[in-house]
Amino acid sequence: MTRTVRIGGLSALGPLPLTEARALAAAGLDFLVIDCLDAAGLARMADARRQQPGHGYASDFVENVQALLGDGAGPRPRVISNAGGLNPLACAEALRATCRRLGLDLKIAALLGNDLPTSPPCPETAPAREARRPGDTGETWPTGDAAQVGDSDCATAWALLGAPGIAEALDRGADWVITGPLADGALASGALLHAFGWAWDDYPRLAQAALAGHLLEGGAGCTGGRCTDWEDLPDPARPGLPVVEMEENGDFVVTAVAGSGGRVTPLTVGEQLLEGLGDPRAHRLPDVICDFTQVTLEHVPPTPAVSKPTAKGGATSSGVLPGRVAVRGARGLPPDDRYLTRAHVRDGFRCTATFLLAGLDASKKARRSGRALLERGADRLASRGWAPFLDSSLDVLGSEARYGFRAQHPEAREVVMTLTVRHACRDALRLFSQEVATAARYLAPGIACLEAEPPPVHPSNRTVANEVPKERCPVEVDLAGQRHPVALPAPAPLDLDALREAPDPPAPRGEADVSVPLVALAVARSSGEGCHANIGVLARRPDYLPWIAEALGNQAVVDWMSHVLNPQLGQVGRWYLPCSHSLNFLLENVLGGDAQARTFAQQVLAFPIPIPRHLAADLPGQHGDPRIEEPGGRVMTDHG
Repeated sequence: MTRTVRIGGLSALGPLPLTEARALAAAGLDFLVIDCLDAAGLARMADARRQQPGHGYASDFVENVQALLGDGAGPRPRVISNAGGLNPLACAEALRATCRRLGLDLKIAALLGNDLPTSPPCPETAPAREARRPGDTGETWPTGDAAQVGDSDCATAWALLGAPGIAEALDRGADWVITGPLADGALASGALLHAFGWAWDDYPRLAQAALAGHLLEGGAGCTGGRCTDWEDLPDPARPGLPVVEMEENGDFVVTAVAGSGGRVTPLTVGEQLLEGLGDPRAHRLPDVICDFTQVTLEHVPPTPAVSKPTAKGGATSSGVLPGRVAVRGARGLPPDDRYLTRAHVRDGFRCTATFLLAGLDASKKARRSGRALLERGADRLASRGWAPFLDSSLDVLGSEARYGFRAQHPEAREVVMTLTVRHACRDALRLFSQEVATAARYLAPGIACLEAEPPPVHPSNRTVANEVPKERCPVEVDLAGQRHPVALPAPAPLDLDALREAPDPPAPRGEADVSVPLVALAVARSSGEGCHANIGVLARRPDYLPWIAEALGNQAVVDWMSHVLNPQLGQVGRWYLPCSHSLNFLLENVLGGDAQARTFAQQVLAFPIPIPRHLAADLPGQHGDPRIEEPGGRVMTDHG
């Protein structure tokens, strides 16, 4: 019988969700991967480690981990988590202490090797004026990061390791593997490499494993949570717990834990596939360069589960499965000899004031109040002889502030005004914070401060991306007090000719005479890191894709999203993924305001797409009636 490895995924950016953790621990899985890290969390961990060297990991994870440990009775999945943050060794020791207290005997390993030096200066953490795009063929692109990192500026720096250390720890019998920040998908890749014993140059299987990890680390992002069709999720309180069922040949199925809710379809999985991609022909990872352009997403009809042996020797549970999507076609190429790196650079301090304004002309009152508060703060700094604010950001939420010049309803009777200022001196922002505490008494009628106390002052960090030779990062596994070096595979040099030529989307056939919003024809997902963001667009039907691609070109996205692009450095790249009928856009050098670019896809989904009337007639009603696009771009409802 075919051997199947079942891996569950949980995204826990904060306290471990206990209900979900218990459900996954009891789901008969072989492995469970738990992603606990994001940029904001790592910044907090860096501050914690600076204050106390024994800190710097996801302490909430350790405090709530008993939900995964249970009473030790019955089989439990082997767990791989990046909860170690910037201090995996301390996290592993804290987990061992918890196990001892519960009377459990688990082998807990820590993966070491991420840390990069910050003093003396590590050149790989400095933001070069030019940096390579993931999977680049040698061309350079501007980062928009002109400042250099000095000795005292770099708070912490790390390399994004790959899967070999995890596979080594599991090979040595670890029940749990605790890591720091890893490359995309590495948590699951390491488990699969261990389970199947694949060779490190079996790049097609490595690419499929990386894709499985990419999907799992999004948690409920591929089972209906955060998806375009959010209204179709039957129970928003239970968005599903994703599971990958991997076959030895690298093909796998995405499903969800029975009873966990959610909705698994090619569209939900496809959204997660596109999240965070740059060039989909060359998704650059430490162990493999992935080509996702040929990935297929095929719905598998729900049938009673057959009894299949798992890696543990058990069998999958019976019953009707909650939705299944078969994923095939990822292609792999040899990786290069460098790790991608990240560094947190100290960038002064920040303080955010938040007010509610209601009544007539609430948006105007908010903008005027924000400018007045900023001016008063600047006056107080000048009275002390201090330098002005480094920068400031005023947002009026509820007035379509994120839509820039395309805001359709800028006036509202109830808005939230946020004013963020940044300064090199903490005391300067404490002075501003005191001003905020009394501002509601004089700024405008109908204003209320949403904080009971003066707003806090926080360190401000920016994340800088670069790379470092792998030889600079010796990887080790710490298990039972012993250090075990991890030998990295030596890949063959990448043949740049092996990269597929970027295909062009098919041209539409026929004449477009009506226009509909993109959401009627496609789903979309966006994400961002640093000053770059991506927007993935997946056609609901293959015959929609030519019309989408015809309308949604690079320049169209530049124009539509110009309010978030740097006027000097901003640009947009587009790639076509033919087998998933999708497009991926990379927005380079975006402005602040949405740190993770989560709102970008929602804005693009309103883009008008001209299509033939016969296609529009087949659209479901919840996406709106077909609309005529008049000369000049005005869109009106078709009543004819």
